[in-house]
Amino acid sequence: MTRRRKSADSLFLRAEQMAHDFSLFPSREDPAAHVEGLLREDEIKARVFELQLLDVDTYIEQSVLPSENKSRIDARKVLRRLKGQTLQQGDHGPPK
Repeated sequence: MTRRRKSADSLFLRAEQMAHDFSLFPSREDPAAHVEGLLREDEIKARVFELQLLDVDTYIEQSVLPSENKSRIDARKVLRRLKGQTLQQGDHGPPK
């Protein structure tokens, strides 16, 4: 009994070490430095500040209406262009 328990403990410790060594986000660098077209964090904050100053109609015109544009590239196509591995994929939208 004791022998089996030590074996399980060593396997658990090994798995824990391997999990610790693996990281999806190894650094806190700005992703915009690695992905063309992404905005830097300071650019995002500046735009949020600008949006907060807008009246309702202008806000809708600048933020909501562009998302409804039929010629807008969908998220699937954008994600396929990124260089990286898909870890999990799901689809909760309308049927194709």
